[in-house]
Amino acid sequence: MKWSVYPPSDDTYFLLDNLPRNLGDSVAEVGCGSGVVSLQVAKKTKRVLATDINFHAVKRLWEKAKMRKIDTKIDVICCDLLSCLRNLRSFSSIIFNPPYLPCEWIEDPSVCGGENGVEIVIKFIDLVNRLKYPGLKIFIVLSNRANIKKVNEALENNRIKFRVIATKSLGFFEELRLYLLTL
Repeated sequence: MKWSVYPPSDDTYFLLDNLPRNLGDSVAEVGCGSGVVSLQVAKKTKRVLATDINFHAVKRLWEKAKMRKIDTKIDVICCDLLSCLRNLRSFSSIIFNPPYLPCEWIEDPSVCGGENGVEIVIKFIDLVNRLKYPGLKIFIVLSNRANIKKVNEALENNRIKFRVIATKSLGFFEELRLYLLTL
C-alpha cells in the first residue's frame, strides 16, 4: 500500500477559497493531508484539531506548526476520521476534504474513496451522526466523479441538513462541490 501525503491541489484551494471567514473558535480538520488547510484556519481561530489516518501526514503538519510557532493553536492526532473523540461539543466547525475518487483504498488512501468514491464519506457521516452536536457546521468537498446520490441518501437517512454552497468546474468531466452540513 502506498501511503502518500495528499498534496495541496485544486480541491484544497477550492475549499480554502469558499470557507466562511468566521468558522468559530474551535475547528477540526479531518484528513489533514499536507496541513495547508489547518495552517490557514489556525490564523483565523483559537484552536484547530487536525486528524489523519496517515502518521506521515500528522508528523509533517506538527513539524510545520512548530516551525511557524503556532503549535500552541494546533493539536494533531493520528486516527481514523474523528474516531479518537467521544463527542463533538467543543467544535464550532469541521472541515473535511475526503478522498473521493472511485478506486480501491489500497491503491492510494490519500485519494481513493472506495469503489463508489463515497465509502469514506458515508463512514464519516455515520460517525458524525453518532457524535453530533446541535449547531455544528461541517464543510465537505465532493466531486461529481463520486456517487453523490449515495452521499445525499446517507445524509437524508441520518436527518442531517445539507446544501451545496459552492461549485467549481475542473474541465469536461469533473465538478467540485462544497457541502455545508448542519446538525
